[in-house]
Amino acid sequence: MISFANASIAIDSLRNSRTRTNMTMLGIIIGVISITLILSLGESIRQSSINQVNNLDNNLIVVRPGGSQAGALTEDNLFSLSPIAPYATTTLTELDVEALLIQKNIRSATPLMLINGSIDQNQRATEQTSILATTPEFASTLKLKPSNGQFIDEDTNDETVVIGQQLAIDMYGTDQILGKKLKIRGIEHVIIGVLQRTSQPIGISGVDIDHSAIVSLNDGKKFNQGIAQIQQILVIPKKGVPRQSIIQKSKSVLTKQHNGEKDFQVLAGQDAVLVSKNFYKFVTTLTAIVAGISLVVGGVGIMNIMLVAVAERTREIGIRKSLGASNRHIMWQFLIEALIISVMGGIIGIIIAIAAALFIGLMLGLTPVVSLQVMGIALGLSIFVGVIFGLGPAIRAARKDPIEALREQS
Repeated sequence: MISFANASIAIDSLRNSRTRTNMTMLGIIIGVISITLILSLGESIRQSSINQVNNLDNNLIVVRPGGSQAGALTEDNLFSLSPIAPYATTTLTELDVEALLIQKNIRSATPLMLINGSIDQNQRATEQTSILATTPEFASTLKLKPSNGQFIDEDTNDETVVIGQQLAIDMYGTDQILGKKLKIRGIEHVIIGVLQRTSQPIGISGVDIDHSAIVSLNDGKKFNQGIAQIQQILVIPKKGVPRQSIIQKSKSVLTKQHNGEKDFQVLAGQDAVLVSKNFYKFVTTLTAIVAGISLVVGGVGIMNIMLVAVAERTREIGIRKSLGASNRHIMWQFLIEALIISVMGGIIGIIIAIAAALFIGLMLGLTPVVSLQVMGIALGLSIFVGVIFGLGPAIRAARKDPIEALREQS
């Protein structure tokens, strides 16, 4: 049973070797920081995906190329894709868009074409920007609004561009940039609009709108020899029309368009973000394992310092036992020392992780979710590690024979 005397002795012992204690605690701190950050950011990404679907009234339907037989990315085969699948030509065409648009219960069908290339502004190039080609309905489909200027429409000329707010700030230092020019794949474009910040790092469209440059579909085709390589079609049913009926209708129409070949996917809004959620789930699990390993390393550090402490304090153990201390008292004294290291390391790690999560969230446009559950898991793991790796040295200390202990140090 834990007593105040045991705790007091343990604290005094740790104070007497502060440098060694702090270095041991560092391993626990790093492990707890890693686990807390991973869980909080992973949860924030999951919440972001759910919120985006809800903000779109949960009625968005996404058409993507590649059926299950072609190695499409689904929940069941997330990690069994063909290595060349990402480089395959898309199966979606403008004819598919037109076939969907003529259906009476479909309000809009918006194509999305991703263009490879860089953006250049005054010899300042960026290759991390998404260049999208689409139609005017893209803004209303994803509820995008301009903070300045306008979105592309039927009257805007080719070689005009709308860019995300963060891209504007990164390239110009301000979003007041209407009329300025930049080059997309070497062709000069005039900026006609800047979008409001979306606070969605990766949208349901699969791209970061805040860092994107958007041109018209006709303009985008010029970068691909006049051919539209459509990566997605975003479909919105008419008001009051059940989404499931439009999904079935879309599958039927596209199957006919593709001569019976089901080389496409038609996904509901929540299913469209399933891939990204599963991918982040995989990454979260993988990095959590790595973080767990670092926590185990911290536990090994605890075991090492406790074994050293037992060896250095053999005479103390012998004296205490000769004065009436039981094996249980000795065991608790050393186990409490291990627990203090793990608990303090856990608390410090959680505090640092919360600050780091807020900073990273600010940089990525995420709202970190550092819940009591996440903190409890991190602290619980650190305590578990402290007990597991501190128990062996504590038992070893408790089993020392007092006479042999005094003789070793005489």
